[in-house]
Amino acid sequence: MLELSLSLLEEGVKQLDIYSPFPGKKHLEKAVQYFLALLNLTLQKENLFIDLLRESHLSLIVTPLEQLLQGINPRTKKADHVVNIARYLYHGNSNPELAYESAKILCCISCNSNIHIKLVGDFTQDQSISQKLMAGFVECLDNEDAEELINPEELESEKKQAQIHHETRIHILNLLITSLECSPPNLALYLLGYELKKPVSTTNLQDPGVLGCPRTCLHAILNILEKGTETRTGPTAVRESPHLAEQCYQVCRKLLI
Repeated sequence: MLELSLSLLEEGVKQLDIYSPFPGKKHLEKAVQYFLALLNLTLQKENLFIDLLRESHLSLIVTPLEQLLQGINPRTKKADHVVNIARYLYHGNSNPELAYESAKILCCISCNSNIHIKLVGDFTQDQSISQKLMAGFVECLDNEDAEELINPEELESEKKQAQIHHETRIHILNLLITSLECSPPNLALYLLGYELKKPVSTTNLQDPGVLGCPRTCLHAILNILEKGTETRTGPTAVRESPHLAEQCYQVCRKLLI
């Protein structure tokens, strides 16, 4: 079942990367959404399952899902399952539900401090894919349609989409906050634009485009916090999206510690 799911996720993102209509596209997108949601549900329940299994004293050994996701892809001969999941963030504008599920999975597995070095290596192994992954995270944070709402289950379709964009942003920020608690190199430092092969303190952060510097999650966060600062009322995010603003400030605070 897991092998089938991962195979579908790989094929799904390949097809979406073509940016052309094809027969069965809507069905493929829905199948991918269900598989990503299934992975999320498994990650949420596996700790309880493992604890119950341990208490039962059964001689059964199980491997946590986050470890299985780091396994070798038999089709590419690379450990690219997590990379394939992260690639769905790049399609956040056209497929917000897929980006949301992807961000949620990444946020969950980033809690494991032992996998960050490997994830950073997987995310940066191929330069073109690395650039696309960075762009996907940044585009989700930059999304102008995101809106922090109350009781999203009672909202109409358009408003629900805005809430999905908002929650995707929150999951990405939680990922950054969690990752910054891990020893470098970690996923947060990569996404925030820090040098990974040098001490963190030696990184010279630049504006996007300066000396070939890409737009990073740090640029997106600062842009969120900067909007409205020229007015008396202060940052727009603090008034309109207080939870988002709080998470952004937490990322900045952890960088200063």
